[in-house]
Amino acid sequence: MHGEAQIRPQNGITFSEDKKLSAVCPQCKSKETIKKGFRSTAQRGKQQRYLCKKCDFSFTVDNGFWKMKKNEDKICQAIDTYFEGLSLRKVKRNFYKYGDLLISHQSVLNWLRKYSYLIGRYVSTLQPQLSGHYMTDEVIIQCGGKKHNFGAILDKHTRYIVATRYSEKEYITSEDNIELWGEAEKIHRPYKLSSDNHKTYPEAFKKVFWSRYKDRRVEHNVINTMRTGRHNYIMERVWNTLRERIKIMRGFKAPWSAKLLIDGFFIWYNFIRPHMKFKDTPSKITGIEFKNLKEIIRLSC
Repeated sequence: MHGEAQIRPQNGITFSEDKKLSAVCPQCKSKETIKKGFRSTAQRGKQQRYLCKKCDFSFTVDNGFWKMKKNEDKICQAIDTYFEGLSLRKVKRNFYKYGDLLISHQSVLNWLRKYSYLIGRYVSTLQPQLSGHYMTDEVIIQCGGKKHNFGAILDKHTRYIVATRYSEKEYITSEDNIELWGEAEKIHRPYKLSSDNHKTYPEAFKKVFWSRYKDRRVEHNVINTMRTGRHNYIMERVWNTLRERIKIMRGFKAPWSAKLLIDGFFIWYNFIRPHMKFKDTPSKITGIEFKNLKEIIRLSC
């Protein structure tokens, strides 16, 4: 029988912020490199320079903030502050009022897009220890004056967002569900999937999760609100958290940007924001722990 208890952190999956950076020459890929002085920057201090003994190419190691002019701690603070709920311009004003730091709202947006993409590519390679009871739902996103559809799968007992899907259509099809559920199934095959009674779910469930073998069978728990009066409360709470972030933005302008920013929000939700129930991040409950956003960015480069 599958336990309904809270999943505890697993040992052995922790990461150090002091990741050893490999001084491999970006020009010829040689490892025959030596330290050669420092590169002075206005806000990031001294950056170690290296010299390749094979091709005489001088370079600095990409630690996730390569060629960034602003201090890396301030960049991380701006990203975290934005996902906490401030608008781009409020983040800009906040930095000037309390740190006398001049940044533009466009710079903050560029950082959000860049690191949402880089971190997203990295965390997709991780293997969280999930409970196996998935919950799924969709929400409407306003983008460019149109209604788009965003779907997600959440692991019930860790609150970890397993997979997401952004569609530029208002109404989803079985193929949209197959895409989302198939992605989640590759990470960890569930023993149970809870959803509402959307008409596209039965066909998609059969194609993704059906199996003739008893040990691979997945239970489909349909929450029929009209009959029982119950709702998919956990997923609704997730959507309320997302709406709090989107409300002050008055919608998105471009689908590609909307997808990046929402993906970035759920990366922050999984790895940075402590969940109210656990007082820890969902990722830590699954056995994956990071100290802070800077560490994730360094590991993502």
